[in-house]
Amino acid sequence: MSICRRSQSKTIFCSGARVDRRDARRRIDDVIRAIVEETGLRHPIIYAGFGYHVGVAGSKLSAGQRRKIALVRGLLKNAKITILDDIATGMTEDDKGLRDGLRDILAEKTFLYGTSNADIAAEFEQRFVFDQGRLADKG
Repeated sequence: MSICRRSQSKTIFCSGARVDRRDARRRIDDVIRAIVEETGLRHPIIYAGFGYHVGVAGSKLSAGQRRKIALVRGLLKNAKITILDDIATGMTEDDKGLRDGLRDILAEKTFLYGTSNADIAAEFEQRFVFDQGRLADKG
């Protein structure tokens, strides 16, 4: 979702866990457990069902659940530019709340939100309308 690609070459900032070292997995698990306990997130995580087996590449999840996970993963990257397309495009209070929350979270960053709904576009400060790939209107 956000513009933050993970390249094949590992860097100090974007690398996987070093599990080739002795007891690395256990130490990583211990650190995660400690952080979860210190922040009081144990019960919310259990309630959210993080112990649930999601299948290979999330195959047991619905499309909506995979979309939500992708959104959260994109936000956790803390990228300077975030582009979202057709996320929370409904007119329900939940969707509106999610859009408001996204605007709050990404207030100090570049945030591009794609929608074909004019009412949703009106919620944003600046709007650009494209027709056939060309800028048709700006507001």
